[in-house]
Order: sequence, then C-alpha cells, then structure tokens
Amino acid sequence: MEVKEFINKIAPIAVKDWKERHIVLPSVTIAQCIKESGHGESELATKANALCGIKAGSNWTGATYTKVSKEWENGKYVDKNSTFRAYTSWEDSIVDHNSYIGEQKIGKQKEPNFKEVVGEINVKKAIAGLVGNACREDNIASCTDSELAKFVKNGKTEYTYATAPNYAQSLLTDYIEKYNLTQYDADKDQTTEPEQTKKIRSFNIHAGHNPSGMVACGSVGYLNESDENRNVCNGLIEKIKNAGHVVYNCTCNDGKSQKDILQKIVAKCNQHTVDLDISIHFNALSKEYISDGKTKGVEVWIHPSRKGTEIEKTAQSICNSVSALGFTNRGVKYSDGLYVLKNTNSPAMLIECCFVDDVDDFQLYDCSKMVWAIYDGLSIEAMEPKEEKKLFYVIAGIYSSEENAKNFADNLANKGYLMNADGNLIKGITTQIKSL
Repeated sequence: MEVKEFINKIAPIAVKDWKERHIVLPSVTIAQCIKESGHGESELATKANALCGIKAGSNWTGATYTKVSKEWENGKYVDKNSTFRAYTSWEDSIVDHNSYIGEQKIGKQKEPNFKEVVGEINVKKAIAGLVGNACREDNIASCTDSELAKFVKNGKTEYTYATAPNYAQSLLTDYIEKYNLTQYDADKDQTTEPEQTKKIRSFNIHAGHNPSGMVACGSVGYLNESDENRNVCNGLIEKIKNAGHVVYNCTCNDGKSQKDILQKIVAKCNQHTVDLDISIHFNALSKEYISDGKTKGVEVWIHPSRKGTEIEKTAQSICNSVSALGFTNRGVKYSDGLYVLKNTNSPAMLIECCFVDDVDDFQLYDCSKMVWAIYDGLSIEAMEPKEEKKLFYVIAGIYSSEENAKNFADNLANKGYLMNADGNLIKGITTQIKSL
C-alpha cells in the first residue's frame, strides 16, 4: 500500500478520536502509525491489526500476537521475542494507542503516561513528550510496565515511547513534514482553510551510460547497471506522467564515448526548463562473493551550491525513502566535478540506487519498489484529471429550398442551439448550408 493511500485510510480515524477526546494530535498519531507499521504493511499490521506495536504488558487482557522484534540496546539493535497487543481493526488499534498515551496506570501515578503529549496542540512539543520522562522522579520504582522502554541518561532513569534513537526527529522530518500531516490537526468544523492549488511539476530524467554492451556502458555485477537504470528510469517516467506531471526522457543510447554520452544527455536536458533533472545510476565498488548481512545502500549526489535548498531536502527524502526498503542510507553527497550536476541549466541530482556488486543489495533489490521509493521521495501529488469538454454536432435536416434551409438555420441560432463547450451561444457563427 502506498503511504498516501495509507494516510487516507487512517487520517479520518485519528481526526475523529482527537475531536472526541483530545488526547493525541492527529498528525502525531498518523506519523507513529506510518513509521511503526511500515504504512500498513508490517507483520503486526497485517496479521494483528496492530499499527503502533504496543507490547502486551501484565495489565493487557485483550488478544495478543508474538513475534521477533528489534530493540535498541547498548548502542545496537538486538532481536527479541516480544508479545504485542492485537486488535480486530486498525480503528481499534488507533483508539487504543491514544488511550495508552493518556492512561494513568503506573504505580500510584495520578498523571497520564505521557502527560506532555495529552491535549498538546503544538506538534513539536507533543513529539518531544513521547521521548520525555514518562514517570515522575519520585515514582520510578513503581514504573514496571514492560511497554515502556528503559534508558539511563546522566545517571537518571528515563522512560520513552520507543527504544529507537532519533525517534522524535524521525517522526517530524520523515513523516509529519514530508506528508504535511499537520493539515489534519485543524478543526475543519471551525476553521476553513483555503484550498492549496496543486502545481504541475516538470522533470528531465535519464539513465546514465550507454546501453549494455556498448562503449561506456554501466557497471556489471549481480545487476547490470545499464539495464536496471533504464528500467528504473522508464518506470519513474511512467509514474510521473500518470500523475499528470511533465517529464522528458533525456537518456542517450548512441554515445561514442563517455564524454559524448554526457554531452548529449546535458544537451537534451537543456532543451527544457524543468524543476529538476534526475540522473539514474547504480553504484559499484568491489564484488562481494559472500553476504555480510549488510547492504552498501543508496546515496544521492547534488552540486555543493544546492546545499540548504529544496533540492537538498528532496535528495535526503529520496535517500530516506529508498533506505526504508532496507538499503543502507549513505545520505546526500556533494560534488562540483560531476558533469551533469555542473552543466544542466536546471537543478540536478544523481541517484545511486544501490550497488550492483553487493550480494545483499542484489538480494534486496526490486525494480518496481525502487521506482515507488524514488517517486515517493519526490513527494509528487497526483493532479486531478481535467474533464474534457466536447462539442457534439447534429445534422438538422435536408431541404429542397435554400430559403427554407436559411430560415431553419436562423431559427436554430435564435433559440441558442449554436453553443460552445461552456453552453454559451457562439456569436457570429452561422450554420453551414451546402448543396448536395
């Protein structure tokens, strides 16, 4: 399921619960559900209807589901067998998640588990509350609920919603800001926000290198770069076009040398003024013959002059989106020497999807998923298809007298039958009269 499709399914539930109980802001709830359920595709989400992965403590009397999960301990992830709360529907999961945030059940505590979150209308403060101290300092000894992860910081024991490092920052940047989730926080019954006009975006996209087997073709390992970059390029172009945006294929298939290929690609790109030039590549280092259990991963290159701009944010977003598939996130890289990055008129980025010579990258790679991840990282909104207005012409009749034909044509015009696509009378146009 696409992230945006998942959001459309759960947002009404989060908004409804917020309006009824004012426990957790919809944007925070939605972000947690996306992150923890893999936008509805995780094992817990599909088999237990559990979107937020709340562990079943001793006080939980409902259904449960047991699985191996990764927990962050001593600076690394470890596999642990854990039992989670299970539900009959996603709606039940979301409602219970918000109830869990607001529960007052730890020892003799009179405050909610996450008091800084409950009812908070400031997104950043609400997120900070998820990783703050969930227990009062004088009540630590009574905090035995296994659903809360335990940390020791500066000699003090603290409790937090999740064990993963940078949990709060990830919620904010990877989900709330990326998908504009704060739009669901406004009370639509009281506030009418102006509708945002969607903008048609434009792209140049090309596969790097000549086709396979030709001079200056791409790297070959377990994957063939010249084949796969064209597959990703073509798939991405199709998705962007289907979303109603403008895209040009600037791939070169007849280069005489590496320099010739680059010059031809840039020449094609510079024929169009676009929002972004995208160069699709696959990386290579040294062939790995035995899996080491780690992918070498994804990186995106931009020109140093693009630091601090939307292009850098988009590049990071693509890295995050592809790494969500399981690839190592190598992040955004900078170069003023790559030909495409310094010679296109429009802003450009070079995407190294993964490594062709890495066993783990090869085993994880799936072209369609890679296309989806890059597309998702570009944050492209589908345009609403415009309804075509058509004119339908009617042959009114045949007359033996030209005078009768003219009289009938005048009668049609007077009654407004000569109309344009908007239903208005076409001024100055008369019905054609031809002899047979």
